[in-house]
Amino acid sequence: MLDLAVIVIAIGATGIAVWAIAQVATGFHSGFLFLLVILPWVGTLSFLLRRHCYPNTSVWRAGSISHLDPIPAPMGRKLYVTFLGAVHIVLGMLLVYVILSRTWNATKFGAPETSMAYDLLHPWSVAPLYQTPIPDPKGGAGPPTQAPWWLFPGVGLVLSLVALGWCGTLETNTRRNELGGIPQVYGPDLSWARVAAILALLLFWVPAIGLVAGIVAFWLNRRSPTWTYRTGQLGLLLAGFVHAAIALVFVIAAVNG
Repeated sequence: MLDLAVIVIAIGATGIAVWAIAQVATGFHSGFLFLLVILPWVGTLSFLLRRHCYPNTSVWRAGSISHLDPIPAPMGRKLYVTFLGAVHIVLGMLLVYVILSRTWNATKFGAPETSMAYDLLHPWSVAPLYQTPIPDPKGGAGPPTQAPWWLFPGVGLVLSLVALGWCGTLETNTRRNELGGIPQVYGPDLSWARVAAILALLLFWVPAIGLVAGIVAFWLNRRSPTWTYRTGQLGLLLAGFVHAAIALVFVIAAVNG
């Protein structure tokens, strides 16, 4: 019940924040709105990992699992945390989509009068969202891009696997340290370099924001001896691929246009 209560509170706070922003905002910026879901989800995920997998360990610390905690943590507990995390972020993403659609299309003529519960169960029936295009160098802009309803919960479902990767990294680093027999000198439990590395993996697909997050993560962790070094590299690499694909789409559209 405590786990469900934390998830409900986090999703409720996210919904209220998105609704308040939608009341005054007229444009759709997916990167910022996704952050409103992802950041509470990361906090909830760390709470669940501490509660069920590593009760004597701060999960923000790399390779420092307490000897009082089992390594590896029981797979059943890992899957339980992953499942709850998936429920949280999928419902959170879907709620964002429905709230934005209901808020921005409420005053349009002929808008169907349905309840929030009905829209959450039938997201394909709500009015679509459109993201404002990026103007080209000549000053023109193409038609707005429609954001399909399944994009929000679909991305959330992929991100839900972060819990298993988080556990695997903690356990792998701890085993490596134990085999090396070298006394560990740990830094702060929470550092900006580690936060940047995690955000780089979470946001690599977001235009502009993902690239900035990847560059920051790579720079802050370029001399790190822990998992954040490879994570920063991976985040920057993935962001580079995504932005290269976006640039290719724009080039193809310009040539065809």
